[in-house]
Amino acid sequence: MRAYLSIGSVPVLTFMAVAMFTWTYLGNTSGACAGTMSFDYQASSDCGYQQPHNTALSVDGKHLYVPEVKRHRIVVLDAVSLAYVSEIGRSELKWPHDVSIGPDNRLYVADSGNDRVAIFDVDGTTATFHAELKGNFDNPEGVFAHPDGRVFVSGEDSGSVAVFENRRQLNAITGLNHPHGIGLADDGGVWIAMAGDNTLQHFDTALKPTGRRIDEPLSGPRYMALARNGYMFLAEKGAHNIVVLTPEGKLAARLGTGQPGFGPGLFNGPEGIAVRNDTIWVTDTSNGRIVRYSIHKSGQDLAADIGLRPSLF
Repeated sequence: MRAYLSIGSVPVLTFMAVAMFTWTYLGNTSGACAGTMSFDYQASSDCGYQQPHNTALSVDGKHLYVPEVKRHRIVVLDAVSLAYVSEIGRSELKWPHDVSIGPDNRLYVADSGNDRVAIFDVDGTTATFHAELKGNFDNPEGVFAHPDGRVFVSGEDSGSVAVFENRRQLNAITGLNHPHGIGLADDGGVWIAMAGDNTLQHFDTALKPTGRRIDEPLSGPRYMALARNGYMFLAEKGAHNIVVLTPEGKLAARLGTGQPGFGPGLFNGPEGIAVRNDTIWVTDTSNGRIVRYSIHKSGQDLAADIGLRPSLF
Protein backbone atom coordinates (compact mmCIF):
# COMPACT_ATOMS: atom_id res chain seq x y z
CA MET A 1 0.00 0.00 0.00
CA ARG A 2 1.37 3.39 -0.98
CA ALA A 3 0.26 6.96 -0.43
CA TYR A 4 1.57 9.90 -2.42
CA LEU A 5 2.48 13.39 -1.31
CA SER A 6 3.42 16.32 -3.50
CA ILE A 7 5.83 18.87 -2.09
CA GLY A 8 5.70 22.46 -3.30
CA SER A 9 2.77 24.33 -4.75
CA VAL A 10 0.82 21.12 -5.45
CA PRO A 11 -1.26 19.93 -2.48
CA VAL A 12 -1.49 16.46 -1.03
CA LEU A 13 -2.89 14.10 -3.65
CA THR A 14 -4.60 10.81 -3.00
CA PHE A 15 -4.46 7.61 -1.07
CA MET A 16 -4.15 4.43 -3.05
CA ALA A 17 -6.33 1.43 -2.20
CA VAL A 18 -7.87 1.50 1.27
CA ALA A 19 -7.25 4.71 3.21
CA MET A 20 -5.62 2.95 6.11
CA PHE A 21 -2.64 5.19 6.56
CA THR A 22 -1.81 8.88 6.38
CA TRP A 23 1.31 10.82 5.50
CA THR A 24 0.49 14.50 5.83
CA TYR A 25 3.04 17.19 5.10
CA LEU A 26 2.46 20.13 7.42
CA GLY A 27 5.56 22.27 6.89
CA ASN A 28 6.18 25.28 4.69
CA THR A 29 7.40 24.42 1.19
CA SER A 30 8.75 26.20 -1.82
CA GLY A 31 9.07 25.57 -5.52
CA ALA A 32 12.66 24.46 -5.00
CA CYS A 33 11.38 21.44 -3.13
CA ALA A 34 9.23 20.13 -5.95
CA GLY A 35 9.09 16.36 -5.92
CA THR A 36 7.10 13.39 -4.72
CA MET A 37 7.44 11.22 -1.65
CA SER A 38 5.73 7.86 -1.24
CA PHE A 39 5.60 5.80 1.89
CA ASP A 40 5.16 2.02 1.79
CA TYR A 41 4.12 -0.43 4.45
CA GLN A 42 6.55 -3.33 4.09
CA ALA A 43 6.26 -5.92 6.84
CA SER A 44 5.05 -6.75 10.33
CA SER A 45 6.30 -9.11 12.97
CA ASP A 46 4.07 -11.54 14.80
CA CYS A 47 1.61 -9.78 17.08
CA GLY A 48 2.24 -11.84 20.21
CA TYR A 49 4.94 -9.74 21.85
CA GLN A 50 4.09 -8.45 25.31
CA GLN A 51 4.72 -4.72 25.57
CA PRO A 52 7.58 -4.31 23.10
CA HIS A 53 9.14 -0.90 23.66
CA ASN A 54 11.94 0.96 21.91
CA THR A 55 14.18 -0.75 19.37
CA ALA A 56 17.79 -0.54 18.22
CA LEU A 57 19.24 -1.64 14.90
CA SER A 58 22.50 -3.57 14.84
CA VAL A 59 25.50 -1.80 13.35
CA ASP A 60 25.47 -4.09 10.31
CA GLY A 61 21.74 -3.46 9.85
CA LYS A 62 20.82 -7.14 9.95
CA HIS A 63 18.98 -7.33 13.27
CA LEU A 64 16.68 -5.43 15.57
CA TYR A 65 16.95 -5.60 19.35
CA VAL A 66 13.56 -5.07 20.99
CA PRO A 67 12.87 -5.05 24.76
CA GLU A 68 9.84 -7.20 25.55
CA VAL A 69 8.85 -5.76 28.91
CA LYS A 70 6.52 -8.43 30.25
CA ARG A 71 8.76 -11.35 29.29
CA HIS A 72 11.89 -9.74 30.77
CA ARG A 73 14.04 -10.18 27.68
CA ILE A 74 15.43 -8.56 24.54
CA VAL A 75 14.03 -10.10 21.38
CA VAL A 76 16.33 -10.31 18.35
CA LEU A 77 14.49 -10.00 15.04
CA ASP A 78 15.60 -10.18 11.43
CA ALA A 79 15.52 -6.53 10.32
CA VAL A 80 13.99 -7.32 6.91
CA SER A 81 11.48 -10.10 7.55
CA LEU A 82 10.91 -9.18 11.22
CA ALA A 83 11.00 -12.89 12.03
CA TYR A 84 12.10 -13.99 15.50
CA VAL A 85 15.77 -15.03 15.64
CA SER A 86 16.80 -15.30 19.30
CA GLU A 87 16.56 -13.67 22.71
CA ILE A 88 18.97 -11.93 25.09
CA GLY A 89 19.01 -11.46 28.83
CA ARG A 90 16.03 -13.46 30.04
CA SER A 91 17.90 -14.51 33.20
CA GLU A 92 19.46 -11.07 33.83
CA LEU A 93 16.69 -8.56 33.07
CA LYS A 94 13.48 -7.36 34.75
CA TRP A 95 10.97 -5.16 32.91
CA PRO A 96 13.47 -3.86 30.29
CA HIS A 97 12.23 -0.78 28.40
CA ASP A 98 14.92 0.71 26.17
CA VAL A 99 18.04 -0.34 24.25
CA SER A 100 20.90 1.49 22.57
CA ILE A 101 23.96 0.35 20.64
CA GLY A 102 27.10 2.16 21.74
CA PRO A 103 30.17 3.12 19.69
CA ASP A 104 31.85 0.19 21.46
CA ASN A 105 29.25 -2.07 19.76
CA ARG A 106 27.86 -3.03 23.16
CA LEU A 107 24.14 -3.23 23.88
CA TYR A 108 22.92 -0.91 26.65
CA VAL A 109 19.59 -1.90 28.21
CA ALA A 110 17.38 0.20 30.50
CA ASP A 111 16.76 -2.62 32.97
CA SER A 112 13.87 -0.86 34.69
CA GLY A 113 12.92 -3.44 37.29
CA ASN A 114 16.51 -3.66 38.53
CA ASP A 115 17.07 0.15 38.59
CA ARG A 116 20.15 -0.11 36.38
CA VAL A 117 21.51 -0.17 32.88
CA ALA A 118 22.69 -3.63 31.89
CA ILE A 119 25.53 -3.77 29.36
CA PHE A 120 25.99 -6.74 27.03
CA ASP A 121 28.77 -7.77 24.67
CA VAL A 122 26.98 -8.61 21.45
CA ASP A 123 28.02 -11.12 18.84
CA GLY A 124 25.37 -11.01 16.15
CA THR A 125 22.33 -12.67 17.65
CA THR A 126 23.86 -13.66 20.98
CA ALA A 127 25.07 -11.59 23.90
CA THR A 128 26.96 -11.94 27.16
CA PHE A 129 26.39 -9.79 30.23
CA HIS A 130 29.33 -7.41 30.66
CA ALA A 131 28.65 -4.79 33.35
CA GLU A 132 26.02 -2.47 34.81
CA LEU A 133 25.49 1.22 35.50
CA LYS A 134 23.79 2.45 38.65
CA GLY A 135 23.32 6.04 39.72
CA ASN A 136 20.85 8.82 40.43
CA PHE A 137 17.83 7.29 38.72
CA ASP A 138 14.91 5.03 39.59
CA ASN A 139 12.96 2.90 37.12
CA PRO A 140 15.07 3.85 34.09
CA GLU A 141 12.97 3.83 30.93
CA GLY A 142 15.42 5.59 28.63
CA VAL A 143 19.06 4.89 27.76
CA PHE A 144 21.14 6.46 25.02
CA ALA A 145 24.74 5.57 24.17
CA HIS A 146 26.10 8.76 22.62
CA PRO A 147 28.61 8.50 19.75
CA ASP A 148 31.17 10.26 21.99
CA GLY A 149 31.06 7.32 24.44
CA ARG A 150 28.90 8.90 27.13
CA VAL A 151 25.75 7.13 28.27
CA PHE A 152 22.56 8.97 29.28
CA VAL A 153 19.90 7.37 31.48
CA SER A 154 16.44 8.69 32.35
CA GLY A 155 14.71 7.77 35.60
CA GLU A 156 10.94 7.83 35.10
CA ASP A 157 10.07 7.52 38.79
CA SER A 158 12.88 9.75 40.07
CA GLY A 159 12.33 12.54 37.54
CA SER A 160 16.04 12.52 36.81
CA VAL A 161 18.59 12.00 34.06
CA ALA A 162 22.19 10.92 34.66
CA VAL A 163 25.18 10.90 32.33
CA PHE A 164 28.08 8.45 32.58
CA GLU A 165 31.55 8.25 31.10
CA ASN A 166 33.73 5.16 31.45
CA ARG A 167 31.00 3.76 33.75
CA ARG A 168 31.38 6.69 36.15
CA GLN A 169 28.51 9.12 36.73
CA LEU A 170 29.53 12.62 35.65
CA ASN A 171 26.35 14.53 36.38
CA ALA A 172 22.66 14.13 37.16
CA ILE A 173 19.73 16.50 36.95
CA THR A 174 16.49 16.18 38.90
CA GLY A 175 13.05 17.76 39.00
CA LEU A 176 12.14 16.69 35.46
CA ASN A 177 8.58 15.85 34.45
CA HIS A 178 8.63 12.11 33.74
CA PRO A 179 11.70 11.99 31.45
CA HIS A 180 11.47 9.15 28.98
CA GLY A 181 13.30 8.71 25.68
CA ILE A 182 16.70 10.29 25.03
CA GLY A 183 18.06 10.87 21.55
CA LEU A 184 20.84 12.53 19.63
CA ALA A 185 20.28 16.16 18.59
CA ASP A 186 21.45 17.70 15.34
CA ASP A 187 24.19 19.69 17.15
CA GLY A 188 25.61 16.69 19.02
CA GLY A 189 23.71 17.34 22.24
CA VAL A 190 20.68 15.33 23.35
CA TRP A 191 16.93 15.70 23.33
CA ILE A 192 14.97 14.35 26.29
CA ALA A 193 11.28 13.56 25.91
CA MET A 194 9.33 14.85 28.91
CA ALA A 195 6.30 12.60 28.86
CA GLY A 196 4.71 14.52 31.73
CA ASP A 197 4.42 17.84 29.90
CA ASN A 198 4.56 16.67 26.27
CA THR A 199 7.73 18.54 25.31
CA LEU A 200 11.25 17.78 24.16
CA GLN A 201 14.05 19.60 25.99
CA HIS A 202 17.61 20.02 24.79
CA PHE A 203 20.80 19.52 26.82
CA ASP A 204 24.49 19.47 26.04
CA THR A 205 26.59 16.38 26.68
CA ALA A 206 27.31 17.52 30.25
CA LEU A 207 23.53 17.69 30.87
CA LYS A 208 23.44 21.47 30.97
CA PRO A 209 20.17 22.88 29.60
CA THR A 210 20.59 24.97 26.47
CA GLY A 211 17.16 26.57 26.48
CA ARG A 212 16.09 24.85 23.26
CA ARG A 213 12.79 23.02 23.49
CA ILE A 214 10.12 21.66 21.20
CA ASP A 215 6.63 22.70 22.16
CA GLU A 216 4.80 21.52 19.06
CA PRO A 217 1.54 19.88 20.16
CA LEU A 218 2.56 16.35 21.13
CA SER A 219 0.75 13.65 23.04
CA GLY A 220 2.89 11.30 25.07
CA PRO A 221 6.29 11.62 23.36
CA ARG A 222 8.39 8.53 23.94
CA TYR A 223 11.47 7.42 21.96
CA MET A 224 13.12 9.11 19.00
CA ALA A 225 15.65 8.64 16.19
CA LEU A 226 17.64 11.22 14.22
CA ALA A 227 18.21 11.13 10.46
CA ARG A 228 21.44 12.60 9.09
CA ASN A 229 19.66 15.61 7.61
CA GLY A 230 18.60 16.62 11.12
CA TYR A 231 14.99 15.49 10.83
CA MET A 232 13.83 13.60 13.88
CA PHE A 233 11.32 10.77 14.08
CA LEU A 234 9.38 10.55 17.34
CA ALA A 235 6.90 7.99 18.63
CA GLU A 236 3.82 9.85 19.86
CA LYS A 237 2.18 7.25 22.09
CA GLY A 238 -0.85 9.25 23.20
CA ALA A 239 -1.89 10.16 19.66
CA HIS A 240 -0.98 6.79 18.10
CA ASN A 241 1.31 8.47 15.54
CA ILE A 242 4.88 8.79 14.41
CA VAL A 243 5.79 12.44 13.95
CA VAL A 244 8.61 13.92 11.90
CA LEU A 245 10.20 17.13 13.19
CA THR A 246 12.46 19.52 11.30
CA PRO A 247 15.89 20.52 12.69
CA GLU A 248 14.17 23.68 13.93
CA GLY A 249 11.67 21.60 15.88
CA LYS A 250 8.69 22.24 13.62
CA LEU A 251 6.20 19.54 12.74
CA ALA A 252 6.96 18.31 9.21
CA ALA A 253 4.83 15.19 8.91
CA ARG A 254 2.74 12.66 10.74
CA LEU A 255 2.29 8.96 10.06
CA GLY A 256 -0.94 7.69 11.57
CA THR A 257 -4.56 8.71 11.93
CA GLY A 258 -4.50 9.97 15.52
CA GLN A 259 -6.73 7.06 16.55
CA PRO A 260 -5.76 3.58 17.72
CA GLY A 261 -6.01 0.91 15.10
CA PHE A 262 -4.41 -2.13 13.51
CA GLY A 263 -3.15 -2.32 9.96
CA PRO A 264 -0.90 -0.42 7.54
CA GLY A 265 -0.47 3.13 8.80
CA LEU A 266 -2.38 2.43 12.01
CA PHE A 267 -0.83 2.13 15.45
CA ASN A 268 -1.94 1.60 19.02
CA GLY A 269 0.27 3.37 21.53
CA PRO A 270 3.54 3.21 19.54
CA GLU A 271 6.64 3.74 21.66
CA GLY A 272 9.76 2.85 19.68
CA ILE A 273 11.39 4.01 16.46
CA ALA A 274 14.53 3.23 14.46
CA VAL A 275 15.67 4.84 11.20
CA ARG A 276 18.29 3.91 8.67
CA ASN A 277 18.59 4.93 5.03
CA ASP A 278 15.02 5.11 3.71
CA THR A 279 13.56 2.63 6.19
CA ILE A 280 11.85 3.10 9.52
CA TRP A 281 10.90 0.51 12.10
CA VAL A 282 8.09 1.25 14.56
CA THR A 283 7.40 -0.58 17.81
CA ASP A 284 3.60 -0.74 17.83
CA THR A 285 3.48 -1.40 21.55
CA SER A 286 -0.17 -2.01 22.37
CA ASN A 287 -0.60 -4.11 19.22
CA GLY A 288 2.35 -6.26 20.34
CA ARG A 289 4.28 -6.00 17.09
CA ILE A 290 7.07 -4.29 15.15
CA VAL A 291 6.38 -2.88 11.69
CA ARG A 292 8.64 -1.72 8.87
CA TYR A 293 8.05 1.00 6.26
CA SER A 294 10.10 2.23 3.34
CA ILE A 295 10.16 5.80 2.06
CA HIS A 296 10.61 6.57 -1.62
CA LYS A 297 11.27 9.96 -3.11
CA SER A 298 11.75 11.58 -6.49
CA GLY A 299 13.23 14.93 -7.35
CA GLN A 300 16.81 15.87 -6.52
CA ASP A 301 15.82 18.92 -4.50
CA LEU A 302 13.43 16.87 -2.42
CA ALA A 303 16.14 14.34 -1.71
CA ALA A 304 18.50 17.12 -0.67
CA ASP A 305 16.06 19.03 1.51
CA ILE A 306 13.62 16.48 2.84
CA GLY A 307 15.18 13.14 1.96
CA LEU A 308 15.63 10.69 4.79
CA ARG A 309 19.28 9.76 5.00
CA PRO A 310 21.13 7.16 7.07
CA SER A 311 20.50 7.69 10.77
CA LEU A 312 23.20 8.21 13.36
CA PHE A 313 23.55 5.51 15.95
